[in-house]
Amino acid sequence: MKNLLFLLTLGMVLSFIACDREGEGSENNGNGSETEGPTIEEDFTVVGRWNFETVEAEGQVQGIDQSDKDNSPTGYVLFNPDGTGIFDFGINLLAMEFGKLDSITWTRESNELVRIIESDGDINDWRLIRGNDALVEASWDVNISASNFATFTAVLTQE
Repeated sequence: MKNLLFLLTLGMVLSFIACDREGEGSENNGNGSETEGPTIEEDFTVVGRWNFETVEAEGQVQGIDQSDKDNSPTGYVLFNPDGTGIFDFGINLLAMEFGKLDSITWTRESNELVRIIESDGDINDWRLIRGNDALVEASWDVNISASNFATFTAVLTQE
């Protein structure tokens, strides 16, 4: 009888764990119902001119964990349909200035990944978080030196 009770209890625990995992990736929207997290619309394209609205950084500077947000970055990224484009932006984060005026080539590697290659050969892999006709949110890693690195997350709007 104890073995049967143990098996029933174990089965209930495992079913609760399985149900909980089915809900992973969803968020509570504050009114008690759950919604899916950020999404990329099925027909989303990065082609166009995207203006920087905000940029956040999480990383380390001189071995110290830091986070920062630039609420007024300047500039844009232009993705042409032929896989070429332009970086033209200025961002102030983590007590450093980041700026770029450069021609790029780009490819959409998957629904969630855009690979950007700068004219000097530097590669930026943008991980798309959200994307629709008006807005794109993407993150990418920045390695400044061995002790200075960060993950940037930017929100850009379509012109």
